[in-house]
Amino acid sequence: MEHREICLFISDVDGTVLNPQKELSPATIKAVQRLQSAGIHFSLVSNRPPKGLEWIIEALDVRGACAALNGGVIIVRDSTLTILSERSLRPAVAQEIIGTIERYALDPWIYTRAEWYVSRIDGPHVRHDAEFAQLSPHQFETLGDISEPVIKIMGVSDNCAQVSACEDELRRHFADQLVIRLGTRVIGSGESLRSEVMNTGKWSRVVTP
Repeated sequence: MEHREICLFISDVDGTVLNPQKELSPATIKAVQRLQSAGIHFSLVSNRPPKGLEWIIEALDVRGACAALNGGVIIVRDSTLTILSERSLRPAVAQEIIGTIERYALDPWIYTRAEWYVSRIDGPHVRHDAEFAQLSPHQFETLGDISEPVIKIMGVSDNCAQVSACEDELRRHFADQLVIRLGTRVIGSGESLRSEVMNTGKWSRVVTP
């Protein structure tokens, strides 16, 4: 077998470099330091927005590019967090997606490169995700309230049947041009089902757990 040296190590964030308490353990920090000392570059890929990744990048001293929002935004830390590239949704497409989400009685969440917007501050799982990602959400009423390009849209509900039906419709209309992912999180004794829509390029695969 041909021997090849490892030059890059890419990791997810939640459930990998972060422990169940959403903390970086000393052992993880030392492991990343050993990789970098050996000349192996280290990078992160996460569904978190850039702000939710920033403290992790700083704590691990990640020097190369990382992918936030499932690859919708590529970032690097210099003296500050710098956006290298982003892939946004066209406003007309974003509006149609939000309309579909609302028709199925899901709460739309919108992510831009810098901020997180929710239709209801007291909506399902907003508080949990704010603590989870260390972000403060902003409430919006219409897409016109958001000035930055939209990177990712999520539809959130505890009604699994409604989310599945919404995802089916989104796939029928957009699966050939956008990434649509159905995800489930168990929170306490309940299950939160959410559908995510983003534009991360034709190289991305649609993943349905």
